[in-house]
Amino acid sequence: MALLQVYVSTERRGASARGDAEKLLARLQAAGKDAKIDALGDASMLPRELPLGPLSEVARAFGTEFAARIDAVAPGQWTGPVESPYGLHLVLVPERVAPERPALADVRPVVERELLAERRRTQLQALYERLLAKYTVTIEMPKEEKKQASAGSAPR
Repeated sequence: MALLQVYVSTERRGASARGDAEKLLARLQAAGKDAKIDALGDASMLPRELPLGPLSEVARAFGTEFAARIDAVAPGQWTGPVESPYGLHLVLVPERVAPERPALADVRPVVERELLAERRRTQLQALYERLLAKYTVTIEMPKEEKKQASAGSAPR
């Protein structure tokens, strides 16, 4: 899913935020999907545009509830205001592509590599545990550190 958004700050605008957002939405709907959004809305660290990608990228940037609402939006029309933890957003979903499950042949090398790596980690951990069961491990401090430790704890 790709996404364009214009942010309206509820913190800065207070009670007028929703009304301001609705007026701005009317302008955006009149302009359509080619609306110039650079000078619209409030400044924010949030991206104005997300390229085509998984819904999880939208959730990462704007929150899971926002992403769920956006997932139901019809592509090609400005909609909103949509709430997020940051404020209100006027949103255009220009494109949505259904996710595809890759063919096993395409991911087989990655799956094999990950499986072998996991087996190595498991075998190595089992080896460490067998060795640890055979021996008593004692960690001794170097003589200089022993002297400093005992000097620091000595009564005065």
